[in-house]
Amino acid sequence: MKKKTVIVILAALCAAVLIGGAAVKLGRRNTPLPTEFSRDGFQWTRQGGTVTLTGEGVPGDLFETNRSVKTVVLGAGITGVSDTTFRGLEGLREITVAEDNPSLSAADGVLFSKDKTALLYYPPARPGAEYTVPDGVTVIGDSAFAGQPLLRGVTLPEGLEEIRSHAFSGCEKLEDARFPDSLRRIGDEAFADCAALRTLSFTEELYAVGDRAFSGCAGLSAVEVPAGLKKLGECAFRGCAGVTAFTVAEGNTVFSARDGVLFRNNGRVLYQYPRGDARETYAVPEGVDEIAYAAFEGCALTEAAFPDSLTKIGTAAFKDCPALTRAVMPDHVRSVGDAAFSDCTALREVTLAKYLESIGIEAFFNCPALKTVEVPFKVSFVGFRSLGYTALFGNKKYTEGFLLRCREGSVAQSYAERYNVPYELAEE
Repeated sequence: MKKKTVIVILAALCAAVLIGGAAVKLGRRNTPLPTEFSRDGFQWTRQGGTVTLTGEGVPGDLFETNRSVKTVVLGAGITGVSDTTFRGLEGLREITVAEDNPSLSAADGVLFSKDKTALLYYPPARPGAEYTVPDGVTVIGDSAFAGQPLLRGVTLPEGLEEIRSHAFSGCEKLEDARFPDSLRRIGDEAFADCAALRTLSFTEELYAVGDRAFSGCAGLSAVEVPAGLKKLGECAFRGCAGVTAFTVAEGNTVFSARDGVLFRNNGRVLYQYPRGDARETYAVPEGVDEIAYAAFEGCALTEAAFPDSLTKIGTAAFKDCPALTRAVMPDHVRSVGDAAFSDCTALREVTLAKYLESIGIEAFFNCPALKTVEVPFKVSFVGFRSLGYTALFGNKKYTEGFLLRCREGSVAQSYAERYNVPYELAEE
């Protein structure tokens, strides 16, 4: 009887903790703010839905999640903002700035540099689905519009030169990005996860696009690389599931396109295969020596043929290709990157290169149809969970029926013994 009583009490306590935790989590959606607060040399006073922030320098993360604050007034000593300054103020509609502030200014509730050449912050609850950036702005700042839930369209002025990192990332309703002729640079993840973005109108003079700049823009269907583009960061179009073809404007000396596939370095690097392409087979052209980071990730291919010129298969190159069944590597491939073929659940045949030196971490992770792989003796690195694993933890983390074939005294044998992966020794 006592045992049952203890169990009941413990169950009640657990339920109370869970319910309390849920209440705390829900409460964070509108945590009441005190009327006065001070932290890290900054102070605020609150009067109704208006908070006045004072101090010297650039404030960091000060606010709990709150939907009641509608206006923030920045004092004369606030010299700038970071991507965390207003984090949590989900109902913020406008920013105003003290007239004697030497660094900042505001117009129509939007925060700018004093001379209004840089747009620094657009409040998340500012009314309206459209916004026209004022003439004279040359820079859209880091995270200036990030996560904006209402915005569908932004008009950018002629004279704008740079859109910085994360500037529009997570603007899920943003549909159109028409860039002025003056634009030269687009920063890392500037438009990442803008799922509704349908068109990109790059100008001929655009020079650089950062890492993952348009990753996760599932609404895009086609991309044309402009003639002036010289720098395109890693995974700029990763996860753009709707893109069926890439094209490159005439005159570009760095990038090229063949059959809708994007290349760089005079065709030596296969940069991006269009994820929305429905082809089942594809032959990588002769002359390509590298397949770039996530180049084929998520594609519909059942087989990709590799040229003799290939030496490197990059990180996540074929990750999550659910229809891929076969990968036969030419002799001179030297490295297979981390997660290069992970989550290729239909992959059943792999032939590793004769002169292969490195198999990256989780290179063939969660490939349950892959039952046998023979690892050449020259391989000097076999990454953790690269072969024979289908889960991270638990009793069923190993691939059922998997067998690693390797040479006696090889790194592959050491890998198998260390991680309890079934293996057999192969003849030379």
